[in-house]
Amino acid sequence: EKYVFPAVAKMWGEALKIRPLQQNIVPHVSTCGTTSISEDHLTNGVADADVLIYVELGDESTCELNPMPKIHICHFDQDMRPLIGSLTLCLDELFVQEDDEVHEKETQKHIAQISQVVGRFLGLSPSLFNFFRNAETGKLWGKRKVEISCDDDDTTQTQSIMLSNLVKMKIDDSNVPYYEISSPSVKRIVRNHFDCQTLDGARLSDPLPHPDNKECSFFNLDLRY
Repeated sequence: EKYVFPAVAKMWGEALKIRPLQQNIVPHVSTCGTTSISEDHLTNGVADADVLIYVELGDESTCELNPMPKIHICHFDQDMRPLIGSLTLCLDELFVQEDDEVHEKETQKHIAQISQVVGRFLGLSPSLFNFFRNAETGKLWGKRKVEISCDDDDTTQTQSIMLSNLVKMKIDDSNVPYYEISSPSVKRIVRNHFDCQTLDGARLSDPLPHPDNKECSFFNLDLRY
C-alpha cells in the first residue's frame, strides 16, 4: 500500500495524457468485483481522480486456482474509456513476511506486475481495442474477422475471431506470423523510442487462450516494448 500503489499510479500518470474529468467519478453500481461501494462514493463520488480502482483480496478458492492479480472493469464513460474497476490480489502471491514487510526485490516485482495489469484496464486489452478511435477523425478503428492460432498446453488451436483493425499481422524472417498494434501515434512513439524509422507499430506477445472462454487473445506487449 505504501510503495506499490503509489509507484503504479506515478508510472501511468507520467505515461498517459488524457482529458481531465470536470466532475467527480460517481459509481453507478453498488458493488465492483466483490467490493461493496461505500454510500459516500455512491452519493458524492470521488474528486480529483481520472480513474477509480478498488483493491480487494481474493478468496482462498479463487487464489488456489489462479494467484495472479486480476482486474475487472465495472464502469465506462460515454466514449467507452474505463473509469471504475476492481483489482483482486492474493496475499500468498505477495510473499508477505511475518512482520508484514515485503523484500525490496519482491516490491519491484509487484510494481511491474500490477502496472501491467492496470495497463490492461487502461487500454492494453483485446476487449478494449474495438473502442479505440482515430485521433484525427474521431471514428472507431473498426474490426475484421481473422483466423488466428494459439498454443493451449501442448496443442495448437486455430480460431476465427473478430480482431481490431489496430492489430496488424506481420511475418518475421523465419516465416512465423506475429502481431503488433499500429496507429499513427504508436508508430511515432516506437520509432522515436527505438530510433528506427522503419518500425510500423508495437509488437504484441504471442496470443494465448483466454482463461475464461479459451478464445485466442493478446494480453501483453512483447517484452522489448
